Amino acid sequence: MHTIDVEAALKSPEYKKYISAAAELEKIDILNLSTEQKVAVFLNVYQSMYVHFFLKKVFEEGKAEEGEQNQKSGLIGSLSSYFAYSPKPFFYNVGGFNFNLEEIKHGLLRNNLKSPNNYMASLKSTDNRLEILRGY
Repeated sequence: MHTIDVEAALKSPEYKKYISAAAELEKIDILNLSTEQKVAVFLNVYQSMYVHFFLKKVFEEGKAEEGEQNQKSGLIGSLSSYFAYSPKPFFYNVGGFNFNLEEIKHGLLRNNLKSPNNYMASLKSTDNRLEILRGY
């Protein structure tokens, strides 16, 4: 069984290059690409973003577990850990538009069909990001 040293991966020069490359997505003129190119871009962004999110989540959960082991036990420790929790937003900017994983998968690639876990679509019908892959 192989394990991944997530902390080392997140500190590596390759990861820093990846973050720089991901920041370049903001410069893409996404609206002037063909439909096929847009689909290819968002499929690749989704896959890369998913791996990036997974690595960060594993690392942050590992740090949280270490912190929990070092915290005071009892009511005060429980309350402080409850109030300290705040999920960080995770999104990529593609062509000037911000997207999280859910919005790419269900909002764009699935034509804004609601996720099986939600009662509503990922993007509102008035969201201008829907125009990126309208009719795909």
